[in-house]
Amino acid sequence: MYLKRLEMLGFKSFASRTVLEFSSGITAVVGPNGAGKSNVADSMRWVLGEQSMRQLRGKKSEDIIFAGGYGKSSLGMAEVSLTLDNCTGWVSSPYSEICITRRTFRSGENEYLINKQKVRLKDVLLLLAQARIGHDSYTVVGQGLIDAALSLRAEERRGLFEDAAGIRPFQVQRADAENRLRHAVPLNSGSSLASYRKSCSHGMLCNGGVCTQLKNVLSMLNRNKYKRYGGWSNPCKLLKCKLTHYV
Repeated sequence: MYLKRLEMLGFKSFASRTVLEFSSGITAVVGPNGAGKSNVADSMRWVLGEQSMRQLRGKKSEDIIFAGGYGKSSLGMAEVSLTLDNCTGWVSSPYSEICITRRTFRSGENEYLINKQKVRLKDVLLLLAQARIGHDSYTVVGQGLIDAALSLRAEERRGLFEDAAGIRPFQVQRADAENRLRHAVPLNSGSSLASYRKSCSHGMLCNGGVCTQLKNVLSMLNRNKYKRYGGWSNPCKLLKCKLTHYV
């Protein structure tokens, strides 16, 4: 899988629709200062689901929409489409190309599409997790990120290896399940999901203890049954011997 196409419309300095075609291998985007090279990287990060405006070098969501200039009026929306080549079947999908689109409006509304079909943000994140890419992974390496990676804490370093191991889809599904559980389970005002999970774990341990006790009781009953059988079997054998003797 590789990045095949990037389309930008109204994103930062790209007022008109701009299409960048990429081939497999290494591609370099060059240009003078102010040409928009950093905006290209920002558009990739944004379409991959980035929610932090600080990471996009902005303060509010409107900052990524073309504000006007160079004789052009401001626009009401920004749109970025990123097309991935999936001929190798890297992502479990019937399509040989996967196009992810994100739109934002000045009202703050966002839209997400996969191959021109409207989806939710978590659908996009799950798809990207299956492809082992995403805004919070090392797909886009910005300035200073290499130095930051060298000074990661233990848990952050573990996240790096988890991304490489491909377990991110399961983490996304777990987070989604916990979110649904948080809304489905009636919790007390002072409780939390963590305490609920702890109580569930404690309940499972208690159930396990009850099962162990029942097994012990069953084993004792079986032993008693065999003892009673042995106690009755000896007199029966003696009576059979006597009857045989008299006959």
